[in-house]
Amino acid sequence: MMTDKAFVIVVRFANRSAEQDRRTEHRLLCSNLVQISWVGSNDRWRKETAVLENISRGGLGLALFVSVPLEIGTALYVLANGIELSGIVRKCSLLQNGYFVGLELDRVLTAGEADSFTPEHLIDIDLLDLT
Repeated sequence: MMTDKAFVIVVRFANRSAEQDRRTEHRLLCSNLVQISWVGSNDRWRKETAVLENISRGGLGLALFVSVPLEIGTALYVLANGIELSGIVRKCSLLQNGYFVGLELDRVLTAGEADSFTPEHLIDIDLLDLT
């Protein structure tokens, strides 16, 4: 039996066309809370909790529940499981109750960092039959 959240994720990816998916690296779906921080428009540090939605060796997808979108090019810092990563916002799309942020990491994750940073529960969409 598929939970409602998993069903929504599967439907979202099943309806995505090849043109819409410009990712160059294999990504895994996940759901994990992470702490993020960045310098806001008023030059003050902002800290929020976000949901890690997907992960690859070179990038993250985050659901962020704030009222103002992050500008493309914003430096963002992510902390989870004692590992801090940083990157640049490459995408910020409006969601029903926040924003989806595509983050390009400053560097590729090492195997040890990936093991420590990634949540226990991952879904490889390539293994799902979405046809």
